[in-house]
Amino acid sequence: GGGGPGSPPPFPDRTGILDLLRMIYHKEGMMAYTHRRRTELRSETFAMRQPLLFTKMVVMCDPQEMKKVFAQERSLGLTVALPPTVADIHGDDMQMMAPEKHKVWRRIMARALTPTALASYIPVILQHVTQLGDRLKLKSAGRNAVTFLEELRATQLRTMGSLLFGFDFEKGDEAKDFDELEKSFELGLGALFARRSSDPNSAHQKGLAASEKLREWLMARFLPILEEAKRRRRKRMSLKRGSSGETKQTSRRPNAMETVAEALLDAPDTPTGPSAEMIATARDNLYLLLEASHSTSIHATTATFGLLLDPANADALQRVRKELEGVKTFTLDDQRTAMPLTLGSIKEALRIAPVVDGIVYNLPKDKVLRTGRYTVRGPELLYMAGAANHMNPEIFPEPRRFIPERWMPGHERSVGTKGVQALRPFGFGSHLCLGYNLAYLNMSATVYALFGRADL
Repeated sequence: GGGGPGSPPPFPDRTGILDLLRMIYHKEGMMAYTHRRRTELRSETFAMRQPLLFTKMVVMCDPQEMKKVFAQERSLGLTVALPPTVADIHGDDMQMMAPEKHKVWRRIMARALTPTALASYIPVILQHVTQLGDRLKLKSAGRNAVTFLEELRATQLRTMGSLLFGFDFEKGDEAKDFDELEKSFELGLGALFARRSSDPNSAHQKGLAASEKLREWLMARFLPILEEAKRRRRKRMSLKRGSSGETKQTSRRPNAMETVAEALLDAPDTPTGPSAEMIATARDNLYLLLEASHSTSIHATTATFGLLLDPANADALQRVRKELEGVKTFTLDDQRTAMPLTLGSIKEALRIAPVVDGIVYNLPKDKVLRTGRYTVRGPELLYMAGAANHMNPEIFPEPRRFIPERWMPGHERSVGTKGVQALRPFGFGSHLCLGYNLAYLNMSATVYALFGRADL
């Protein structure tokens, strides 16, 4: 790879158009293209032009080097680099905020994802997935063709609707509202990376209209919840001097909207209540949380099911079923300690079929990143190729085999620290996906509720 401390990463003397032609010829995806450039340049850190956009960026493949970068993430002022169409759809997206603002909003949104909150979500997740199992059993008994992905997608979106926004699908008007939300949500997803266009029939314009409709709906639902949180707070303050009149705490599970409303009232610099701008940002990031948790869960869960149901992995499926036989009630502790093979299956699916190959960050102007071997000066794009080592036989022996035991500490096939550092399915540093614990919980509960049933 050449170079040394203080020198820039190697940049091949090749135009973006030639790179693109080679990529098309080899039928390469982004990760295959990255791997080829890495091999040709014999370097774990190098510069290349992003295919199609021809934008130069610095690629990092070494997990240890990535770890060093994110140890100085805030001082470097790193932000996630996403296309402007994402901001069009998401609004004030936490992922693209400057470090200090991102820190404030991460703390606010995280209140909906504490261990206590996650534990309270379990009955709702299990209820929805159990109903999915019943539908699958009924349809298969009638010899009706079932597209599992479609059934699971609908179930998981409804699960998130309940957890995040408090939907009650037993109420007809709630179910009707959700059907409208679902249509808008899908159109918005389709526009995230679509080409910007003024054509009203384009995916971009349809997505913009749908996302605006969804945000209006979220605001209409969020404002009364926020007012109720203010009312409860005033009542608590009025009763603070005496305990005899203290009202009993409700045992009802709060949804994420309610929890975020309380967190907004606790946010700094809001003694008279959150501003209209803060309320709009909260709404935008509740939208983001729906998209992130649902999209990740649906991808990883279908990948896990596909791999476990592959005849080549029949032994692994049998071991997972045996493990689940011993889990009588699903709790947060069970998910972490009593289901290591189940959790290992999910992580192995995320290794073999990653949600994203990597994440691009902005290194601002006048900032300087020094790696062990090179110096990168902003402004620059940094591509953290998180999946670059997923098929590395030196880290993952027999990398194309599905081996859930890789992720079980102490097992003879465990990949150890090096393998754990190489698997970053939810991102890095302070921009680590906020809902990753919810995604793992949702996926584990789905495997438990379906594979744990003897009648399916």
